[in-house]
Amino acid sequence: DSNNDVSAVSDLFITKNIPLCLATIPSRLNNICSNGDTVLQTCIKTVNNGGEILTHNTNVIDANTTAQGYYDYFVTAKQTLENAGLKVRGIVNAGGGTNDANTEIALTYLRSYYDYGVGFSYYGNDARYSMSRYSLTSPLENLRGLVDAAARSGGIVIFFCHGATDVGNDWITKISDLIDYIQSINGAEIVTIGEMFLSNYVPSFKS
Repeated sequence: DSNNDVSAVSDLFITKNIPLCLATIPSRLNNICSNGDTVLQTCIKTVNNGGEILTHNTNVIDANTTAQGYYDYFVTAKQTLENAGLKVRGIVNAGGGTNDANTEIALTYLRSYYDYGVGFSYYGNDARYSMSRYSLTSPLENLRGLVDAAARSGGIVIFFCHGATDVGNDWITKISDLIDYIQSINGAEIVTIGEMFLSNYVPSFKS
């Protein structure tokens, strides 16, 4: 969510030389992070380390969303990120649920402006946009269990968090421990959302 401690997780992934996806809120690009960088500078460093930027929003789309609201959610937000020099191919749904949005309008914008997305679960079989995600607020042993299940099935698991507000002050240590666990599993790999779609990690996503 482009909070001020987003630089901490970015620095961790850069130190470990693995890619990170950032769900980036355009209005916060100039906010100052805890290490003194702006959110935009953090995004650029993340991309330079093989990471990815995805559109995100502070608002949700729901039954009260106007036509302009849909446009701003999907289009204006992406344009703002791209005008700042960031390449964007995916989006992360704000709110995580259906919120009674007009799925026809939203899906039209998704297909027109994004190659893939996360959290738009109400689109059923359109796998490009309906991937589930799991919060890092769960105990570490539960997160390891999700990794184990994905490794056994040859599948994927997507983790997310909003920083210390979700997980607590030890959130960086927890993520670091999870990364080390994933890397200890033969055949398991940490990749971006884009890599899953565009590099055939999960061919069934290519609708």
